[in-house]
Amino acid sequence: MSVAPGTLGGMIGLVFGLAQYVSIFRMIERSLNLEIAQTPDASGAAKVTQRLKNIKLVLLVHAFLIMPATGYFVGMTIGA
Repeated sequence: MSVAPGTLGGMIGLVFGLAQYVSIFRMIERSLNLEIAQTPDASGAAKVTQRLKNIKLVLLVHAFLIMPATGYFVGMTIGA
């Protein structure tokens, strides 16, 4: 059973994207949780939570779209 180079590259890109998502999101979440702990008012915590949602969205787009697409094109280029 043979897997097309583009498909294999896309899967590898997805794996790398998910690994980056998990590691980067954990680091950012820790630092923002420290910032929430240092912020005495609720409005500051709400701003930090909103920033966390925006960062999570960007990281998800990177992990599920950009990295697999890049892996696909690299796989197609190398496999051709």
